[in-house]
Amino acid sequence: MRNHARTEKRRPQTDPLPDDVELDDFPLPEVADFTVDIERAQVLKKIDRYLDTLTEGDRSIYLLRTLHEMPYAAIAHLAGGTAGSVRTKLYRIREEIRAELGLAKDPPEPPDPKEPKTRGPENPPPKKDKGTPE
Repeated sequence: MRNHARTEKRRPQTDPLPDDVELDDFPLPEVADFTVDIERAQVLKKIDRYLDTLTEGDRSIYLLRTLHEMPYAAIAHLAGGTAGSVRTKLYRIREEIRAELGLAKDPPEPPDPKEPKTRGPENPPPKKDKGTPE
């Protein structure tokens, strides 16, 4: 008897609904906008098709980092390279995915050929005249 009383006490107490409550009193949730889900599915299909074009090694590097969140050093150890090379490869793969999706960054504008470079072999820093004080 004692356990039965404890069990009853532990059960959540629910209040019965009054008889005058109608279903119309409870608004229905808004209909979900499925266009976002459809667009997401289309993007994922494009990414999946692009991944199919990659070599096995590149695809593995991308998936290990993206899906499994494996550290660069661990991926490099498995791939037989360096962490820097893995970062570079992932950057290039991501840029190609962005290009496939039409999200590529605009390339930087080429420098104006009329404007001289600030430094370099063609435009070395001005030589100081030893006879003039600074």
